[in-house]
Amino acid sequence: MSILSPSIPALPDVTGASISSTVLWRLIALIVGLTGLFVLRGWLLSLSLSALCEILSVYSAGALFMTIRMTGAWSPSSIYLLVFGVFHFGLTLVVGIGLLSPEVEALVSLWFYRQETKEAIFLASLGAVSCSIGIHLAHLLGSRFSPTRVPETDGNHRYARALSLVGGILVIISVGAWFFAVVASGGPSLLVSSYVEYLDATESSSSVIAFIWFGMGLGLSFLAASEPSRWRLISFSAFVCFALVALPLGLRGEVLFPSFAGAVIMAKRTKPPSTKLAIAGGLMLLFVIPLLKDVRQEGIANASGVSGNPLDGLTELGQSLRPTAEVVYWHELGDRFQGGATYWAPFQRPFCRVQPSLSCIPADRDERLTGTLVLNRVGPIGFSPIAEAFLNFGQAGVVLIMCLIGLLLGRMDLWQPTRLRCAALGVILVELLINVRNSFAATPSHIIMGIVLLFTVAFLARAIEPRTVSLHA
Repeated sequence: MSILSPSIPALPDVTGASISSTVLWRLIALIVGLTGLFVLRGWLLSLSLSALCEILSVYSAGALFMTIRMTGAWSPSSIYLLVFGVFHFGLTLVVGIGLLSPEVEALVSLWFYRQETKEAIFLASLGAVSCSIGIHLAHLLGSRFSPTRVPETDGNHRYARALSLVGGILVIISVGAWFFAVVASGGPSLLVSSYVEYLDATESSSSVIAFIWFGMGLGLSFLAASEPSRWRLISFSAFVCFALVALPLGLRGEVLFPSFAGAVIMAKRTKPPSTKLAIAGGLMLLFVIPLLKDVRQEGIANASGVSGNPLDGLTELGQSLRPTAEVVYWHELGDRFQGGATYWAPFQRPFCRVQPSLSCIPADRDERLTGTLVLNRVGPIGFSPIAEAFLNFGQAGVVLIMCLIGLLLGRMDLWQPTRLRCAALGVILVELLINVRNSFAATPSHIIMGIVLLFTVAFLARAIEPRTVSLHA
């Protein structure tokens, strides 16, 4: 029996035929909507940029809202779609309603007003609807409605203790290692410097810091899947101390993405917070993000005036649309689709080290790694799943890849909220959230290492406390 498979008695099916019927009709509506995008593509791209932004932002928001309403505000699908929507439609929404500030307009004018941006917005809309289709399809195919709370008869605490111990060690070591790496790179003053100064100073330690982010996200997911304890409180406190320094420094994704995954896990394990609280938290973030934008440009030690306009927060995050605009531009200049090469490279490159017959060029010159590709051609602008899918397979790739991501998210929505499954959910969700604005290159290895460590934790827990109990703590 798998340690991640349910062994508790099956709970009664409480969905009923009416819910399946509702999901089916919503799925049909989304498929019709996706077909409509392809049919109306020519007309949409002939519109002015502001009109296109308005129509497709509202259109995509409708698809995302339909899905979020089905899955609940704190589901893996909802959190992913909200993050995806903000990073891909934040800027287009503000442009569509005509409230783009002159300051931001000057910053984005280098790329946003090119013809390729229209195609990028269209591709992002395809991705939003396709992901929603995948989520609905997963829910429709799910034979059981997975409860959000663990049955009261679940009395196994050994996995909780193991997850708490290992998760806390990972978080505390990662936090300590990050502070040490930053201070060693530029002294204590680097902790209150600007984001650019931080990147320049830590460039030589970037590979080490990448493992620090991985350990921190993994540890936070393990902690969220454990049970309340003094050790968990200490570990969470260490992460909060890191966040209070990292957020003003400009490390938003490094703080927010593991936090979102942890919130999803804790909502799945216990009674989730209300939707009103989720909305209030989201609005608060939109006010905080512009403040962080100003601080990250000058550094907390030099920041004077700050902005509290939530629209500036949307436009700042919404510039993750740029990588998609860039790959469209490269394709129009003559670049061929890569046919899956950027998805295969992260699996193929590790074998170069152990198999002499294979030879790989250094990572900083291998443009199958999309992080390297965009860095060499444009600079450090991040990446996105939409850009990567189009780079490999064109429009069909966007539909296929985003639908597959939706299927995975939908299945995770339906997972039994056991400790081990919740920890596995965190491992995957953190990487999916990071991939919203970054390359796919590190995603497979991180997920594989996370799942291997999770199995190791489970087996250690069973070896340390050999008792005949349910496998689903």
